[in-house]
Amino acid sequence: MKKKQADDAVLVLSAEGISQIDKLIGRRKERRASLGKLMESIDIHVLDPSSGAALYRWKHLFWRKEATQEIEDFLELLGRLEDKDFLFVRLGFDVDDIEVMGGFTKNPFKVSVVREISISV
Repeated sequence: MKKKQADDAVLVLSAEGISQIDKLIGRRKERRASLGKLMESIDIHVLDPSSGAALYRWKHLFWRKEATQEIEDFLELLGRLEDKDFLFVRLGFDVDDIEVMGGFTKNPFKVSVVREISISV
């Protein structure tokens, strides 16, 4: 039996990004319901008290090329945010399957994608 392949993903929102998301989600009940499923699968949620930024992490997220409604709604929501207010990173199962969206790279959680070869002899 072939094991399902899952991705890891992180979303970092600035305090303004959190405010924008709350406003956007609150406007449409169907979007709130769809995103609720995705938000329920968060493994880690951390709030930075000094900046008000938040980090959400999904391990073993099933992200498909043919997007489900919840993924389409999630991507649409991110598309409405200012780049400076969010950073979304998804690492797929394949080495070259990396997705990075947003420009909140100087975030308090220091989220970044690092690909390296490390050798200890």
